[in-house]
Amino acid sequence: SNYHDYNPFIVNNHIYFTSNREPDLLLEGENNWKNHHQTNIFTAKVKADRNNFGAVSLLSQHLGATINSGSIAFSVTGDSIIFAQETKSATGDEKIMQLYLSTLINNKWSRAEKLNIAFDSYSCGQPYYHSAKKTLYFVADTPEGMGGKDIYKTTLSGNIWSTPENLSAINTSADDMFPFLIDGILFFASDREGGKGGLDFYWKIDGQ
Repeated sequence: SNYHDYNPFIVNNHIYFTSNREPDLLLEGENNWKNHHQTNIFTAKVKADRNNFGAVSLLSQHLGATINSGSIAFSVTGDSIIFAQETKSATGDEKIMQLYLSTLINNKWSRAEKLNIAFDSYSCGQPYYHSAKKTLYFVADTPEGMGGKDIYKTTLSGNIWSTPENLSAINTSADDMFPFLIDGILFFASDREGGKGGLDFYWKIDGQ
């Protein structure tokens, strides 16, 4: 589209992505979208030829359709998503991004529930969820970090998320972002010194 479209996932013959495009105002009942251009989560069916897509629509009204939302991460089974959404900070004096969970129940996404991961005063986003290991990777900018945006991970035990761990082996004083894990290798982007300029791709074996 002519808007910003990013963070795509293909799950069960549907593509999911984040965009600041305008939803169908008549069908979705949005208000004042043209004045704000919030980001939101959209989906479309992948056609049989894998090169074309069906009509694009909002993923769900239950996921805060008039609030900035995205990026997203899927569970391995495709029935849970973790995503960033705008909310008020713990002190209530500013807007920040926090991480939320929604589960697919009877083909409908449940209302978003905020994850309790201890960073309720700082923006968190860009999640990657390894549901088989119950480990969530995400990005936050906190005073205790390495400087700039850092990558953290937290593990779910029962209903409790562990205290987020700063991945100090990969974080720098620059912005380190967009974590993605494949076969035990953590890929990420950084604008650290020594790169080609702007954000560059890096990788490291997870846990080393």
